[in-house]
Amino acid sequence: MLGLLPMALSHEIGSKTQRPQAIVVIGGLVMATLLTLVVVPALYVPGSARRGDPGGPSGLPYALALLRKAGRAE
Repeated sequence: MLGLLPMALSHEIGSKTQRPQAIVVIGGLVMATLLTLVVVPALYVPGSARRGDPGGPSGLPYALALLRKAGRAE
């Protein structure tokens, strides 16, 4: 996402065609990230509670813990 910021904020030659594309790509990446890290786990938790799975993941904190763990593994 940060790599597209110069393209989105540029005032150089050709920026009239590059800026809209960069804005759309940044917006798509932000929405996909939010859906993956917030919405999907939030939808999973009630379903696991209905099935009687008390040890299921707990939404956003679980997703953030996985991200921290993945960062340490590298």
